[in-house]
Amino acid sequence: MKLKILLFSCMLVSVSAFAGEADSLVAAPAVSAVEMYNRGTAALSDKQYAEALEWLSRAAGQGHAMAQNNLGGMYANGLGVAKNEAEAVKWYRKAAEQGHATAQNNMGTMYERGTGVAKDVAEAVKWYRKAAEQGHATAQNNMGTMYERGLGVAKSDTEAADWYRKAAEQGNENGEKNFERISASILAASRFVGKGEIFRDCPDCPELIAIPGKDYALGKYEVTLAEWEAVMGSNPAPSPEDKNRPVNDVSWNDVQEYLKRLSRKTGKSYRLPREEEWEFACLGGNQTDYCGGDDPDAVGWYSDNSGGFYSGQAHPVGRKQANGYGLYDMSGNVEEWMEDCGDASCTKRAVRGGSWFDGQLFIRADKRSGLPASKRSTHTGFRLARTMP
Repeated sequence: MKLKILLFSCMLVSVSAFAGEADSLVAAPAVSAVEMYNRGTAALSDKQYAEALEWLSRAAGQGHAMAQNNLGGMYANGLGVAKNEAEAVKWYRKAAEQGHATAQNNMGTMYERGTGVAKDVAEAVKWYRKAAEQGHATAQNNMGTMYERGLGVAKSDTEAADWYRKAAEQGNENGEKNFERISASILAASRFVGKGEIFRDCPDCPELIAIPGKDYALGKYEVTLAEWEAVMGSNPAPSPEDKNRPVNDVSWNDVQEYLKRLSRKTGKSYRLPREEEWEFACLGGNQTDYCGGDDPDAVGWYSDNSGGFYSGQAHPVGRKQANGYGLYDMSGNVEEWMEDCGDASCTKRAVRGGSWFDGQLFIRADKRSGLPASKRSTHTGFRLARTMP
């Protein structure tokens, strides 16, 4: 009997000891993802790459965005692991999708260079923009480069300058240099303009002509799809075959937004022409039936030479004869929005010039009509105006 009691007591001691060990194991504090990240970055700083890889992998696996970005960097540069650009993209993407700005910039770089992923400059712009809009200075400089070179976006020196400026304001050295360089180029394009002279306010802005004897300038051409896209980022034509055609399917209200954005980009004040300005410029110093002469086929596109009322379309600007001031397509092609009201109650806005859709009677210099400001039409576009200087 005593032997059984002794054996039972030993069993109790053994079980108690085991339970104590188990409690100590459960009670041991787990290492958090933040601590793993800190240990990993410390090891990385000390060039202890194997240790860094271990800790960062563990933190990244728990969804730590900074660890994911750093792990991507290790794979991209072959630090403590075989270089693997596709694996780098995988980890950069995980961090970028959590909103990590540096990882988003890294994703942009991978897409721009075609490193670890198929080259796609439009995708590069998408990631650069996400980072840049969070204030990431390197991404802002990269956005400037994409706009300056026309990679993944419509080429625009003024848009490039705006992104370079944002990077420069944060002390980014490349942004400072690029902003200084491109600003000098834009300034050279925006010089003093004499009457009748053709000029641009920025390298990719629409050309303007200073109207002789007047204090305003008008667009040499109707604003094109390419010029619209350079300011608005897209255009109303789903897949335009020729972006040198005038933009259409834009309402008077749409045009106001374009004018506001272009003015903000250049520091100049743009508007639509007033009717009296448009008519004076249309005649080009002469008394003619149409803007530029008495022969409608020589100066304008209208239904008879554009394929008819229902199968025709607008044509690339500048293909017909200019008027006496060097302005093109003021008769026909697309009818042009005016600044003025189109009726007494101002429920409509005036349009002038007629279009490819109209008969020759309606492209005469003296013809006018009006449309609601919200109306979009395949035969309605516009031309810039700017008060000088």
